[in-house]
Amino acid sequence: MGADRHHAHLGSRGKIPCMFAYVVLVLSIVFAGPAMACIGDRQASPQTIDRHLVQARLADEDLLKIQKLRQAIVDRNAHGDWKGALAAEAEAMALLGYKFERARGGGCGGWVRIE
Repeated sequence: MGADRHHAHLGSRGKIPCMFAYVVLVLSIVFAGPAMACIGDRQASPQTIDRHLVQARLADEDLLKIQKLRQAIVDRNAHGDWKGALAAEAEAMALLGYKFERARGGGCGGWVRIE
């Protein structure tokens, strides 16, 4: 009986802190989720080269360089040389006309066309 009187005294004010906590939780998931997805170093991928190579119009010499750099990405990743693989990827993507830009405020970023 005493507990019922206590809850009756709170009325709708007891729901406000619970609602506020729920809203804070949802907002933190929505805004922190994308930034948390790219914490740490990203790994170079030959598929990135492949996707952009389809649309490229290159001289034979540049195409040969990109093919060698693509294989270097595979080899360096296999040997745990992540920085070397990223450097090879950046060089190949530059030949394709792209550069990597980090997202503002954290997050992954991505390849953007060099104007």
